[in-house]
Amino acid sequence: MLATRACTKLYGIIHPHQNGFVPYSTIHATVDLFTAAQKVAMQDPAMATALALLLDFCEAYDSVDRAFMYEVLLWLGFPVEFVKAMRGLHDGTR
Repeated sequence: MLATRACTKLYGIIHPHQNGFVPYSTIHATVDLFTAAQKVAMQDPAMATALALLLDFCEAYDSVDRAFMYEVLLWLGFPVEFVKAMRGLHDGTR
């Protein structure tokens, strides 16, 4: 239930090229974008030294500062009751 309610806000926060743990998203669109960028770079001499940086923050969840996460949720306008529910779900996790 919490994930369903949060989804409407998350679509406005999460970048469209973010794929991990985003409902209805797949890595395929990102791979297609990267492939297209490679083709453009190969055809344009000015892009001969272009670089692509692909990041994967492994175990990012484990490194999230919970107190900061709750403050950000409040700052983004999530209701206090929602943040309390999130706190209840995350207390004791690391």
